[in-house]
Amino acid sequence: MGSLSVVNNEGEILQDGRSSNLLAVLGVDRCAVEYQPIVGLHDQQVYAYEALARFYRKNNESVSPLSVFQALHSNPQLLGRCELQLKKYQIRFAPNNARLFINLDPHAMTEEVHEPMMALIKQRENLIVELIENTDLLDSKASMALLLMLRDRGIPCALDDIGASESMLSIDLLVAVGYLKFDRRWVSLLRQQNYQVLFQNLLGFARATGRISILEGIETEQELDRVQQFPLDYIQGFLFKERFIQSDMFPL
Repeated sequence: MGSLSVVNNEGEILQDGRSSNLLAVLGVDRCAVEYQPIVGLHDQQVYAYEALARFYRKNNESVSPLSVFQALHSNPQLLGRCELQLKKYQIRFAPNNARLFINLDPHAMTEEVHEPMMALIKQRENLIVELIENTDLLDSKASMALLLMLRDRGIPCALDDIGASESMLSIDLLVAVGYLKFDRRWVSLLRQQNYQVLFQNLLGFARATGRISILEGIETEQELDRVQQFPLDYIQGFLFKERFIQSDMFPL
């Protein structure tokens, strides 16, 4: 990446001439958006799409999104700028009139991009913001602060990665969101009775309080059969890969 993308007061992407070698070290110079369908548990009809960033080197070799975002986290300003640009693309190329889930990292909401990001999110109808699950108390507070800002603007939120192995579960976040997204780890955990009981009760809370539940990570027909007994609303995963939508590549 030769120059760093920044934003003017109108939310337009500008080039400021400053460069960062964080992404250059990874060899990343292009990205794309993958839209994964979220489908009904029983009828597999598309309810929404989740927009996910995909990164590539010049030779079209893919780069792990986890490694890219881990690198970006060492530079919050660069993280915020890249996240804003990614969200612009994710919203611009989304399937028409579809509900759209986007992931938003509280650490990306720097002072520089805060207002442009909020304005961008607000202008898209049928958009739900996924807040990443927290790994410590500071992350939990940052996620809650962002959730309150989004809720004040009438933007619905989902809690992502519930039950992931390296995350905690904030009950304050749990009761503050309208969507509960369960980590793919549950697909294997549900072979054990204690986890079945826990999952059943979390879903019971969602049903009793009008929240929508989504389970990620369904990859096989056998896994689909395994979760049919639970009062889930929607599922997501590579079982539905033929319905993934990939955007064209574009420069970072």
